[in-house]
Amino acid sequence: MATRLRNVELRVPRDIPTEGFVGESMRYRARVGVWLMPDNRREGMLEHFLETLVSEDDPLFPHAQQSTEQAKTLGARYTKNEKPKAVLHTWLAWQKNPGLPYGSAIRARYLDHDSEVAERFVAWFRRVFQIADSA
Repeated sequence: MATRLRNVELRVPRDIPTEGFVGESMRYRARVGVWLMPDNRREGMLEHFLETLVSEDDPLFPHAQQSTEQAKTLGARYTKNEKPKAVLHTWLAWQKNPGLPYGSAIRARYLDHDSEVAERFVAWFRRVFQIADSA
């Protein structure tokens, strides 16, 4: 990734900061933002990020993890890499309006938007797109 960013004339730090990277491409005169899921430190994907938005005291999430594991022993076909997606979709299936897409689940407040990593992501997003803080 760093090589591609340097090819568009960005000065890229050795490690992406925990608050995400925002830079200006001199070649394209464009702002560029990089956020590595889930939190710029751990390896993962969008679902790992979204897991951090599930309330810590939600009793259904651990049950969704266990149920997904049990389903695998019964022949569920998800791969190891797809397990976080399977767990999250299982948990979402048990909400008041089952099966909402991720964005809709956030708007429905099934996922908490005020976790530390979510706040860092929103601050990064605002920097990338130059959105003034509404607070």
